[in-house]
Amino acid sequence: MPRGFDYADVADEFFELIKGWLDRSLFSLLDLRPPITKLHALEESGAGETRSHGINYRTLQGRHFEGKSASPADPLLGEAAIDAALTAVRKSGVGHLGNFYWTPTNGAATALDSEVHVIVVGFRNRVNFPTPNNEETVRYVLSRIRSHCS
Repeated sequence: MPRGFDYADVADEFFELIKGWLDRSLFSLLDLRPPITKLHALEESGAGETRSHGINYRTLQGRHFEGKSASPADPLLGEAAIDAALTAVRKSGVGHLGNFYWTPTNGAATALDSEVHVIVVGFRNRVNFPTPNNEETVRYVLSRIRSHCS
């Protein structure tokens, strides 16, 4: 959405337009900060379903700490000093933004035939899919993000 627009105002306008056929109470906002933290921790433990390209944490004092991989094809994790710093900030901060590639897992039943680029914007409670995806893929990835919200 362009700068200068308030997301809440636009959402209100949208739901006003469709209120005759879709009940807004069916939807609730989810806190998307925990999935950033959980996806990072899972990847760190070797049980991840994503490859992190970039993770940004906000500390309790409001500072930001970000790690980025060398390229989208390279994992963020792998350098001891950076891994240790990200882990320390993860344990005391909150997920602010996560730039992930969802990967098809060997032997696991997923809807993914190939990697899916997803940006979880925790501080805005938004999920961005920068590349086109089919409905099944989007539903699958959103369900996985939702599963990490609590």
